Amino acid sequence: MTYLWELKSRKDLPKEEDPWEPWYETKSEFIIRAETENKARQIAHDNAGAENQNRATGTESPWLYRKYSTCSKLEYHGSEGIIYSNYNSG
Repeated sequence: MTYLWELKSRKDLPKEEDPWEPWYETKSEFIIRAETENKARQIAHDNAGAENQNRATGTESPWLYRKYSTCSKLEYHGSEGIIYSNYNSG
């Protein structure tokens, strides 16, 4: 059985440990359908942007580690409303 997973970059990282710094050409959120958290993290890793390019932290896989990203299973049940919206102001 597959589930929906919401993956986000952590916002509480010091700038010198943040793979999303600088923010451009990175992906900071995913909603992924997968059987497990590990599979969802691997799919995010395989589809990442510049955050996988060994930036400030020296890591090339921030989506695979809880230190850098969160991963939550989304419930199928709930109130009517938006599941995901992304707005980039410029």
